[in-house]
Amino acid sequence: MAGNYPKTEFQVHLGDNSETVTADQLNGFAELYGIDRLIPERYSHLFLLNLYSMEKHQGIPPDLVTQEIKSLEQGSQSYMKPETPYKRKPLRGLWHKHFFASLPSTVAHNLSNELGRSGVRQAVETAFHPSKGDRVTPEMISDLVSAIVEKPFQKRSDEGRLTGEWIVYAKHRDQNYYLCISSHKHGDDAIAGNLRTVCCREFEWLADIMDSE
Repeated sequence: MAGNYPKTEFQVHLGDNSETVTADQLNGFAELYGIDRLIPERYSHLFLLNLYSMEKHQGIPPDLVTQEIKSLEQGSQSYMKPETPYKRKPLRGLWHKHFFASLPSTVAHNLSNELGRSGVRQAVETAFHPSKGDRVTPEMISDLVSAIVEKPFQKRSDEGRLTGEWIVYAKHRDQNYYLCISSHKHGDDAIAGNLRTVCCREFEWLADIMDSE
């Protein structure tokens, strides 16, 4: 990890609560989950802080993130959507890779994308078609659940099109540098602001990428 950023304490905010996390704690966290061995010197304190906060406050295992990093670094299999460059300012020049967090919003986002505007209506009409009778049966409910949850989710997984939260990273000298973890609810401006506050001070070359036309 870059050693240019002098800050040794960070504040994690969750609702009305806050927690002070030290750089030593984050470094120990990186060692515990093998991040320091997987991507040595190529991750920021912000990335570790996000990962630490997700595990402690949301129960999201860091392995879900490191699995996708391994797909980028080592070519291991991923069921997620392929890595994608940001095309618009303020994040143009950076990249993101999805990882799947078992959150209701993430599952709903995938199902909504797969079913489209009329998918649920069509599934309901099929499951409860008049030809099946006037009574709602357990089999009808099972068919509906399969059509609007199980099958579309499995299809996206089989085709490597699952989306989720984002691993934001930069490419520099043919290597990936992992900057932060974000979600769909965070706007690009907020992400860029955090990167400039922390990561640009750890990786001096990052500002040139973010400021390039």
